Amino acid sequence: MEKRKATKCLLLSALILLYRNCLLRMSPKPKHSFDKVSPPGRWRYLFIFLIIAIGGSAFFISGVSAAAYNGTCGDDLTWTLNTDSGVLKISGTGDMYDYFYHSSSELPDWYEYRDSIKTISLDPRMTSIGDCAFYQCTGIQNVAIPNSVTSIGHYAFYRCIALTHVTIGYSVTTIGIGAFEDCTSLASIIIPDSVTNIRTKAFKNCNALASVTLGNRITSIDDSAFISCYNLETVDLSTAADLAVVGANAFGYDTATSLKYGSSIYVPDSDAAALFNETNYYSPYTSLKYVITYNANDDRDDVVRDTVKESVGTFIIAANTFTRTGYTFAGWNSKADGSGKSYAPNDPYSTTRSVTFYAEWVMTPTDDGYGSVTSNVSITTTPEGVTGTFRFSDSPVNVITIDGVIHETASITITEGLPFGVSAPFGQVADTFDITPYSVASMNTSTIFFSIPVSKISDAGFDTRDVTLMHYEDETWVRIPTTLTKVENGNANYTAIINSYSAFAITFSRGVTDIVVEPTPVITPDTPAETPTTAVPTDTPTPTTASTASPVPLFGILAGLGIAAYVRYGRR
Repeated sequence: MEKRKATKCLLLSALILLYRNCLLRMSPKPKHSFDKVSPPGRWRYLFIFLIIAIGGSAFFISGVSAAAYNGTCGDDLTWTLNTDSGVLKISGTGDMYDYFYHSSSELPDWYEYRDSIKTISLDPRMTSIGDCAFYQCTGIQNVAIPNSVTSIGHYAFYRCIALTHVTIGYSVTTIGIGAFEDCTSLASIIIPDSVTNIRTKAFKNCNALASVTLGNRITSIDDSAFISCYNLETVDLSTAADLAVVGANAFGYDTATSLKYGSSIYVPDSDAAALFNETNYYSPYTSLKYVITYNANDDRDDVVRDTVKESVGTFIIAANTFTRTGYTFAGWNSKADGSGKSYAPNDPYSTTRSVTFYAEWVMTPTDDGYGSVTSNVSITTTPEGVTGTFRFSDSPVNVITIDGVIHETASITITEGLPFGVSAPFGQVADTFDITPYSVASMNTSTIFFSIPVSKISDAGFDTRDVTLMHYEDETWVRIPTTLTKVENGNANYTAIINSYSAFAITFSRGVTDIVVEPTPVITPDTPAETPTTAVPTDTPTPTTASTASPVPLFGILAGLGIAAYVRYGRR
């Protein structure tokens, strides 16, 4: 930038000298010398003067249009600012330099143009935001901090009064002292689970903040971190099981510095609640509460949240408000997979922590299925033994094969639904049925071939890899290893090997199905054609000194013409 100024000064000096020479040659002379300058000569000088005037105008216009500045801001980081667009771009890798607010000379080079900065573009390879990096950049409105960044420096966004939204990448662990202090327009911020420490005054005087959710790895909130956020109504720490430190005045301490009247701080348990006292929050305005969450526990995972003051030890479990097509609500459970303790609505519950209840569902029987179907055996004798094959239509099961002792009169009946007293397995169930064999004395192995419409799988929010067969054994549902063999005619076809018969269910569960697919033929052209390649640059582009079209080339041409004309005619 300094070189640019020096170059302009030199060019300006050259222009002044050219103007001066032209004016001297065109100005009135003593009579004996002026008469020697012919009228055509005067027109030549006027022409030269006009060219230089146009060139000078282009020069000064170029000074106005050149709106890009650049420099370095880290060992491997560079910056470019276009004051016309208001975009400050940081490019490169590694940490940003730390700066200081003691004087403008200790702040970033772009500090001089801070009021022009509207947008910050941060390279996804940089690893830190330096101290005072965007200090008092009053025009910034939104910031997205890349996932590569691990720390936000002290006073990094201090007094960015137009900043309304900030998204912090999932690698940040520390938010520095005063990082967002006096960001009076900041309406929302997402603090990821990676953040472990919020330093002193990090969000002091963020008056527009209405709610803040802190991640589950937060361990310390330092002194005055959220002091004077007087519109902050909800602070969600309900998942912060490792919270160990809450500093003095972290959430205010009196009517002037506390959170909004009637606000709540949600804590994970009584240990976290014990970290709060009259020195770090104003209890007449703010309450500590546990969060009671009711989860629909279906493919949508809808939730309803309730709260209870941490000083209240017992509450009544709420009634269910969720609905699920094809299922009946069967109560609440402490675990999503139904293996925890079950509870009924209106049961009393004693707690010293935040808690989640998951809905339990039972499939609703339907009368619009296939009822029951029966198939007689077709016996095949091989050197390895005897195989009985049973074929079905109008049921999910297409074929059952049995290797064992099978009578010629053997049959199998498949009945839709489940036997009395057997509840459907937990989770998303596509079909249930009971298989009963007749005249099968014994079996070594048995294979079930079944199919399910792909549309039925996708409508439930799953794909063909998420289908599995479950078998009811010893009063427990057991998952049977299931293999996807092929997809054709709109149906996904599967196989599963079993060793006994009773109740079965076809269920959806993420990523549990083995896949055996027929290899896709590779078509090789008879004459391979050479494919042109295009080199893809890998280096980071070098910032330019001007990002807008500039009339400097025009000035150079015109100035050159002027100088040439001067040399050609000026000495005559």
